[in-house]
Amino acid sequence: MFESISLQLPMGAEWIWIVGIIILIVIIVVIVIIIKVVKKVIQPKLKDDPLTILKERYAKGEITKKEFEDKKKDLENS
Repeated sequence: MFESISLQLPMGAEWIWIVGIIILIVIIVVIVIIIKVVKKVIQPKLKDDPLTILKERYAKGEITKKEFEDKKKDLENS
């Protein structure tokens, strides 16, 4: 009723399945690399930390040393 189907490879071509596995591995590695690169580009930088923003504002001269120290204490206490 059911006949088994067997694929006969030409003489000496038994290694062809290894090439298929290697191609599959290369494709998977490329996909993983692409995902990592995209994540790195898209992921926002961790500059949104309030203390970092405060330090940047002080460095730019937007706030005085007194304001910086007061705000830093507020951030550390909260």
